Parts: sequence; structure tokens; C-alpha cells
Amino acid sequence: MNLSKALDVFNRARALTQQLLTFSKGGRPVKKIMGLSTLLTNSANFVLSGSSVSPRFLFPEDLWACEVDENQMGQVIDNIVINARQAMPTGGTVIVTAENVPAEEPVPQPLLAGDYVKISIRDFGIGIAKEHLPYIFDPFFTTKQEGSGLGLATAYSIVRRHEGLVEVESDLGTGTTFRIYLPALPSAPAGTPSAGTKRHRGYGTVLVMDDEDFVRDVAGQLLHSMGYTVDFAASGSEAIEKYRKVLGSPVPYAFVILDLTIPGGLGGKQVVQELLKLDPPRGRHRDKRVFRRSGDDQPI
Repeated sequence: MNLSKALDVFNRARALTQQLLTFSKGGRPVKKIMGLSTLLTNSANFVLSGSSVSPRFLFPEDLWACEVDENQMGQVIDNIVINARQAMPTGGTVIVTAENVPAEEPVPQPLLAGDYVKISIRDFGIGIAKEHLPYIFDPFFTTKQEGSGLGLATAYSIVRRHEGLVEVESDLGTGTTFRIYLPALPSAPAGTPSAGTKRHRGYGTVLVMDDEDFVRDVAGQLLHSMGYTVDFAASGSEAIEKYRKVLGSPVPYAFVILDLTIPGGLGGKQVVQELLKLDPPRGRHRDKRVFRRSGDDQPI
């Protein structure tokens, strides 16, 4: 399995809690000097993998480096690209661009004069109503049936802690563009993109059980990108029932991924016990590898 991407999924599964901590405790960035091209590419590709929305990237070769917290800035890009993907439920293209903004060029208030990198993320989706635009960065404001209203608020908070700015332009029916300004270091080396790892390819159907929509979404995207079909359960009882239904079929689950703890319901350990009653191991060809979602990704 592509371990680096698997670890990325587990880290991102904590995103909602981290978003709350960003507001409550300050979330001071741990910065390092780096180029943004690879970060933008990896984040957008990850969020859009397995979806009907595709990214398009436009970066200059001499794009300046910035001093950023890589994890926090990745979260910013994730949240904005997720917003773009949800705005185009039937598919489309997200255009991600970056450009250098020299000190002599004007920048929006309240930014101080200086060198910046401007990131633009544009979708061609449903757009945002004019009356909602002033509130989209407010915590817990959302027009979606499912969602915490923390994604864009967290993105804004993180960028401001980097002494940058996020602004948005949108029209109903034509799409939305988010622009991020980050202080740049023109004389610093931007670094070189890291070499990619060989991607794992698999087949079959995987059952993912987790009570958080975000975790199911991210896990599903990753598994889809590796060739798997994915089925989801939001609770332990639902996972057991779905497993029971496919048990005697020609295409049972290839493996299952379970959340270790479900508030007020059956967690991973209890679900495994029930699954083993339904489908006890019978030789090495029926040996089920069942994993829990936690900091310890060992089989249980």
C-alpha cells in the first residue's frame, strides 16, 4: 500500500478537531521556507482524486518561495478545493494558478507593502449568493445541508496568521474564485519537487465505517484513486448489516476499514467481533485483514 498517502489520510481525519483548536488555541504556524507549486499540486490532486472534477495548474517556473506551515497551508488548499468540488456536483475543472506580485504592485488592504505570491483557485460551479459573501469566512456559517461551517473560516484564520489575506469573488451560475496572498521571499530558493512514489493499484470493494463525513469522503477518494470500489457505513450496526448482506454474494468485501470509536454506538473492536461471528477465518484464503482507524494502524 502507498504508506505515505495512507498516513496522509489518517492525519487529515483529525481535521475537524484541528479546525476547532485553530480558533480556540491560536494554532501558531510552524514555518519553513518552501516553494508552493508541489504543495498546491499535491493538495488539489488529493482532494479531487476519484471525483468528476479535474484540476488544471498554471505556475511560472520562477515562482517565489514563501515561509509557511506546510500542514496548515495544505489544510487551506484542501478546504477551498473541497468547496470548489462541491460547487460542481456534475463535474468540471478547477483552475489553480500562482503568480509573483512584486512590491511595486498594489495589493489589497490590509496587507502591508511588500513581495507576495498570489494563489488563485477558480471553479465554474453554482457560485455564492451576494448576500452570503460577507459571511463565508465566519465560523459555523454554512448554506450546505451537511458541513460544519469551519472549512473556509479555518482557511481565513490560517492565512491571516501567515500575515496574508484571502479574498473571494463569485457570481451565481458562473463560479467562484478564491485568491490567497502570502508574503514571499524572492531571493530564497524554492526547492525542488519531491520524487513521487509508485502508486498501489487494487481491485474489489472496500467497506469504510466512520461516523464523520469528512473521513469517509477522504478515505473514499484515496481508495477510488487506487482502483477500489467503496461502500460506506456511518455506524457499527450499519457496517455489520452491510457485511451480512454481501457475505454470500460472488463479490464480498475485499477488506474493511473501521473507526475505533463511535460515540454512543459500536466501535471497531465490537464490530470486528461481530464480523468474525458472521464470517470466521477458514484457512489462509479467508484470512480477513481488518484495520482500525487510529494513531496505531495495526490489524485488530
